[in-house]
Amino acid sequence: FRMIHDDRPLTLSCELTARLPKLVAILKKHGIRGVDVMSSYRNKPFSSFHTLGLALDLSRFWTGSAWLSVERDFVATPEHRTCTDPEPGPPAARALRQIACDIAASHLFSTVLTPNYNAGHRDHFHLDARPDDPRFFLR
Repeated sequence: FRMIHDDRPLTLSCELTARLPKLVAILKKHGIRGVDVMSSYRNKPFSSFHTLGLALDLSRFWTGSAWLSVERDFVATPEHRTCTDPEPGPPAARALRQIACDIAASHLFSTVLTPNYNAGHRDHFHLDARPDDPRFFLR
């Protein structure tokens, strides 16, 4: 995992950090060797799991030979459910959708947001952990 912004360190809560080995195992199943992190802890906006160090925004995934970019390759289908409706055609889009869906299926995180959620998430997958909260949200 590496931050794409040199001026911001990768900062996570212990609760989120403890989940990373299982996330890495999921990513390895997809041949992912590296991940670009757009955002982890930050102090704004106030009503965000980022302010607690409980959220990660993942923008690109390195396969060893190419980058899978959420902004470039993910095919948004906001009119459909993210993981149950027809798969997108392009291979990179299928790979990204399967990564998001496998992360969601693990219930390792409380929330998995893709570009299907809104324009603010057009370029990354947002993952957050809500300790002791059984609710789950995927979009």
